[in-house]
Amino acid sequence: QARLREARTALRGQLQGTEQGLSDAATLAREAEDAERRREEAEAGVTAAERVHAAALRRREVDGPAWTAMVRLREAVLALDGDRRVAESRVGEARREFERLDRDLAEALNARTALTELEPQVADVPALRAEMDRLDAEARAAGRRRELTGQLLAKRQQVEQLAKRLGTFAELATQLGSRAAAVEEARQALQQRESEEQQLRTQWVRDRQDAETKREQLRAQYKTLQEDQRRIVAAGADGTCPTCGRPLREEYETVLGALARQLEEIELNGKFYAQRVEQLSEEPDALAAARTASAAARATVEQAAEALTETRAREAEARDLGDERSRVDGEIEALERELASLPEAYDAERHDAVRDLLRAREPLLGRASALRVQAERAETLVSEAEVADRSLTEREELLRTVEGRIAELGFDETAYAAAQEAYKAAEAALRDAEVALHMRQGELRAAQAAVEAVVRRQAERERQAARVEALRTEVRVHEALDETFGELRTELNAQLRPELSAIASGFLADLTDGRYHELELDEQYRILVLEEGEPRPVISGGEEDIANLVLRLAISQLVAERAGQPLSLLVLDEIFGSLDEQRREHVVALLRRLGDRFPQVVLITHIESVRDSVDRVLRVSVDPATGAARVRETDTDRDDVAA
Repeated sequence: QARLREARTALRGQLQGTEQGLSDAATLAREAEDAERRREEAEAGVTAAERVHAAALRRREVDGPAWTAMVRLREAVLALDGDRRVAESRVGEARREFERLDRDLAEALNARTALTELEPQVADVPALRAEMDRLDAEARAAGRRRELTGQLLAKRQQVEQLAKRLGTFAELATQLGSRAAAVEEARQALQQRESEEQQLRTQWVRDRQDAETKREQLRAQYKTLQEDQRRIVAAGADGTCPTCGRPLREEYETVLGALARQLEEIELNGKFYAQRVEQLSEEPDALAAARTASAAARATVEQAAEALTETRAREAEARDLGDERSRVDGEIEALERELASLPEAYDAERHDAVRDLLRAREPLLGRASALRVQAERAETLVSEAEVADRSLTEREELLRTVEGRIAELGFDETAYAAAQEAYKAAEAALRDAEVALHMRQGELRAAQAAVEAVVRRQAERERQAARVEALRTEVRVHEALDETFGELRTELNAQLRPELSAIASGFLADLTDGRYHELELDEQYRILVLEEGEPRPVISGGEEDIANLVLRLAISQLVAERAGQPLSLLVLDEIFGSLDEQRREHVVALLRRLGDRFPQVVLITHIESVRDSVDRVLRVSVDPATGAARVRETDTDRDDVAA
């Protein structure tokens, strides 16, 4: 019914929106007439614009060829004029190139004369340079000999120092063996001391835990026996035994005496274990002495290990010094071989004299080099000057030819301007005609689109009108279904409430010992407890919990009966909290009578007294070590199991 109402609301919204969007038929008819009239007017405007456009097109066809011919003539003249400017530029370039080559040729001839006069002054330079190269090599060898001699002296001193340091490590092997043996002996002693300490600590912790566990067990037994004693005394000789469930009668005093003796014995044992726990709260002297011995042995191990580490470090240092001496010996041999291969003769005075002679001839060498480069170009410049002279003559002839062709074309700038004005006027008239034609054609397309839009809107209105009628029909159908569903719900509730009330009333009478034996449910299924046929205005919290419990049991039984078979499981969570002892027993008895309908009933409760009334007990606790839940089954007759 809720889904039906949601659908009906949606249909009403669609109907309202569709009705609001429905256009007026008379308005659409007037819009159609106006659109048709605008279309006819636009067609007449297009016809007139087409006539004007045809006349402008004919005019351009007359003035266009004359203007095209004039443009081509001007383009030909402009092209020749460009060739003329290029020819003039090339003539100027050829003339400047010829003049440059003439100047370079004169300079080359002068350089050749000057070079002939300068060459005797630098004739000995190649011999001086060869001698200078030889003296440079001898100078480098002399410098390298001095450098190698200094390095060789330093390396020999380094070998002497390494030999002295290696002499200090003569007894190293003997020290390493003795200190390694000392470390092993100290570690064995430490293991023995730690093992003794661990054994003493384990024994102390185990004794303390055993004493604490036994004390807690005795406390739990004492509490349980006190509760049993209280219940027996409260019930008197005619009361039932909390263990076997039978009346005590003549065994009343015997049972109380046994309980008193058990309580006295547990109290004595509890005092003993309390003293034992207090004695074991501090660690024994033997454990403290063992811990001190372990610490001393550990310090001995650390001292021996430090001494061994120091010895091994010196051993590594000795190996490094040996490697260093071998490396230095090899370097000394290499220096000696290189020193023997170097020449010993070197004339420093001759070296300085040759350097001064070459430095004095450097300006002459630079001038001779420049003159030689310039003189070598003389022959090349002669041939280049001849080529430049012929190129200048050819370019001057080409310039005269281009100027003659421009004169033959006979181009007139005035005639060109007149043809241009006539063509522009024809083009402007044609553009105006095209613009007007496009405007008229656009108006015609807009008028035709308006006619088509009105036709589409009329068709759309017809579809919307049909949709409105269909939505109205669907809304009426959903309203009829909603009314029918409401009547069906009322009828079903009327049939179900009396049956549920009758079943719950029977359960209520059982749980209240007949104090309340009637219960009714109103239209909202609220519980009304009746007393002598009248609704009881106020009920206690426990009575309210009983009413809620019997209603749930009645619903469960009704579901089982409607299913045609018993339900296998009924789970009840904390239903005894507000009930007294007698009503708890009534609830358990009622659940046992419902065994044919609910073969398995699970009660979740913290009430300890219910334990004796059930078949099996599963206790849930938390493992303090892991934090995980732990479930175990216990014997209902045992009293020493923690809750």
